[in-house]
Formats: sequence, C-alpha cells, structure tokens
Amino acid sequence: MNSAPFMQAFRKNYLEAMRENQIYANGDFHTYAELNDQENLNRLVRLQAVIAKAGELYFTEEECSFASLYARILHELLLCGIMPITCQTCGSLFFPTGPNSKYCDRYNAATKLYCNPRHNAKKHLGRKSPRDVALNIRRKADTAYEKGLTDCAHYFDSLGNFVLDGLGPTYQASDLISDELYAAWLSIVNQPNCRTKIRRPDRNGFPYPVLWYGFILNGIQYVQVEFPEAEYPALFERLSQLAESPQSKCTLKHKGPGEHPYSSWLIKLYELLEIIAQINSADQVAKPIPLLGIDRDDCVSTDPTAQGTRSAPDACVYSTGTIDSLSFTVYTKGYDPEKRERA
Repeated sequence: MNSAPFMQAFRKNYLEAMRENQIYANGDFHTYAELNDQENLNRLVRLQAVIAKAGELYFTEEECSFASLYARILHELLLCGIMPITCQTCGSLFFPTGPNSKYCDRYNAATKLYCNPRHNAKKHLGRKSPRDVALNIRRKADTAYEKGLTDCAHYFDSLGNFVLDGLGPTYQASDLISDELYAAWLSIVNQPNCRTKIRRPDRNGFPYPVLWYGFILNGIQYVQVEFPEAEYPALFERLSQLAESPQSKCTLKHKGPGEHPYSSWLIKLYELLEIIAQINSADQVAKPIPLLGIDRDDCVSTDPTAQGTRSAPDACVYSTGTIDSLSFTVYTKGYDPEKRERA
C-alpha cells in the first residue's frame, strides 16, 4: 500500500498531539520536547520515534506482536479519517491511495493477474481491460455531441456501456476465446469515429461487433431464440419485459401454454448476448445461461458464406443450433421481421 497519504495525515496528528503533551508510551506520560532535539525526543518517547528524512516523517514502534502493531496502525488510519473501501475486482477491503482509488494491489495466483488493471498493463500480464476502450468510446460520444451528431453520440454512449458493462468483461475472462481474437474484437469495436465520414457509425448502420465461434460478427442482425421459462427464468423475464416495451425491437413470436411455457422471441443478436452476460455476471448461483457465440461450438451449425452473399434472401439463415434447451437461429443482415410481418 502507498503510505504517503497515511504519513502526511499521521504527521499532522502526531505532532499536534506532542505539542499538546498527549503522547503516551507503555502507559507513561511524557512532557514536551523540541522537535529538532532528536536525542531528547527519543529518550522521552522511548518506543516511539520521529525520524526526519527527505522531508517526511516515519513512525517506528516496537511491539510484542504483529497483531498489536497492525491494530495500532489501523487505529491511527481511522483517526486520520482514512476509511477502507471495497476493491472492484476482488471485493476485498483496502485503504485507498488516492481520491479515485478503485482497486487494491493484490495479486491473484489463480488468474496470474493483479486486481489493478494498470499493474497488469505495465507488466504486460493478461488481456487488455475493456475499460480503456470503453473510456475512449465515451470520449467519442463527447466529440459527437460537440459536432451536433446526436444519433452518433447516443450510439457511442450505448456502445461504451456495451463494452464496459456488457460483453467486454465476459470476453476478457473467457478461456474459450483466444487472445488474438479478443484483441481483434477490441480493435474492431473501437473503430467507429466521427473524424471521417467513412468511419462514422451512422454510415455503417451503428455496428455492435460480437464474437461468433471464431468470427467477428456485426451483432445488429436478428436472432430468434426459444426456450422454456423453467430452464432460464431470468432470461425469460427480461425478454418478456423488452417485448412489452414500445422502444424495444424485441418481439414475442410465440408463447406456449402452461405454467412455464416454451416461448420464442426475435431480438437483435448483440442485445441478447449482452443480456445473457449481465445475468450470468449478476447471479453466480443460478444455472449459467449459455453465451451464444463462444459456448458449445459442437452444437452449432454456421454458414460463413451466407453473410457475404449479396443475393441471399431476407430469411437466409446464418447460424442455428440448440444448447441445453436454448434453441436459436441467427439470420443474415438483410433479415427484417417488420417487413416480413407486413408481407
């Protein structure tokens, strides 16, 4: 832990206490001593010492056990108003080293990573965190607002959340994704910008790249997903809520009879994957929902040539499969359920 903030606060409290004759050591009261009189100060304080070095105060104390020393330091930290906070990576308590501290300095031997992403970046450990890419995307949103490109700004806001709180952490932690494919996904998801027309998101259909069994796919295409409510109740509830919202493109295709019906929905692929990742991350106890695109490739049939065929019909199937009672069909980019309903 960085001791500088603690030492600065401790120096102020410790010296003020000495001036007020309130220093105790082993139960004995000690009178005032000049701070620059090192010999007399050491004699009066005995086990406590103030050592001037490089303009900072260092506090040393001999204790009968580490526990008592730790308790003494912890007590002084709390007196100085320095309160422990929770690490956003491991959930353990730690003392912040600055006003924006979010991570402790612990090292996880299982993952071989530090809790602090910056430590991993400096030491070139693990995969790059999606956080930096998400922050860059949010800066693009600010630029779009300044240029009056409201639609692009809203897109960048949504894409930033998609990377930081949606699929980004799941992709980073998954052993089913190669480092190269993950790095390629981060690069592609960060490509849209407002500097040139060719990369403006409104000129490219506002893309949301996702991983699909070794490929990087634009997740704006539709997927039809079917499963019984009893199998994945949290996903069933989220999709049902979206289908009832007038702002959502999610539509209920079929709802079967019974107390726990077998139902199907049409929804954008990136939205479905984001919902699955969020549910799995929030509920570690319930049965995990298969994350389509990376889980169980042996249960999926995909035709990569369908995406590149301009003459493919609207209902052309790109990928289909069933994983643990979760059935799905991914259509090509041209598939539009609203046009098909009117037809």
